[in-house]
Amino acid sequence: MNAKRSLLSALLISAFSFSLSASAADISANTNFVAVVFGKSVSAAEIGLSGSATAKAASKSLLDLIWHEVGDRYAKKNNLVATDPECEAFENFQSVATERNREKQQRELSKLELQLKSDNISEEKRTEVEKERKALLAGEALLGSAQNSPQEAKRQASRQWVTWHKVDKAVYEQYGGKVATTAFGLYPIEARRKLIEEYIAEGKIRFVDADFETQFWKSYEEGGRFFVERKQIDFTPYWLKPIPDDPQ
Repeated sequence: MNAKRSLLSALLISAFSFSLSASAADISANTNFVAVVFGKSVSAAEIGLSGSATAKAASKSLLDLIWHEVGDRYAKKNNLVATDPECEAFENFQSVATERNREKQQRELSKLELQLKSDNISEEKRTEVEKERKALLAGEALLGSAQNSPQEAKRQASRQWVTWHKVDKAVYEQYGGKVATTAFGLYPIEARRKLIEEYIAEGKIRFVDADFETQFWKSYEEGGRFFVERKQIDFTPYWLKPIPDDPQ
């Protein structure tokens, strides 16, 4: 994973929040609930199913919600919650990656500025370059915002990210199965499903809407379009590896 992706990962996890509402007893009085997750009912509206979101997008929202609950419980049960030293290692990596990305953006901005100063640039090209320039400036602002976040918020985000990585590694070692690759790293898709299905068998997670349950698992399987060969599976944290140099 390159520096840009690692930064994006940290930004995304700091924005994650999940909200479950209503009790399981409310289901009989409200047919708009699609699932019950550890005693809390999840409505169609909560995952966007009753709005403009597609069933696939709603399934992804429910999966995020379920895995947040399942992953946190698994981490606590198996003592996988990230320690401060582990968080510091991740944060140090992010700091270096952010600085490298900032330097790269500055080089690209300088090139764009030179193009805009040229007398030979066409209006069509100027519009294109201006668009690229605005995108880079927006990226710089995002980098600055993330870097200036309170340390407490940074630590909360890094602890969650490192913990989830430890959970994925442990779940794969326990259950095995196929591993997909995504923009955020390796995804033990079959192992995660087996863990979720254990909670379903125990009645701690259950679907109220049978049709949506079918769509949910269909969407789940589609999340593993790109698989990693067994010999290439390596859950070593990317932040403990050297940051690859970007071409100048």
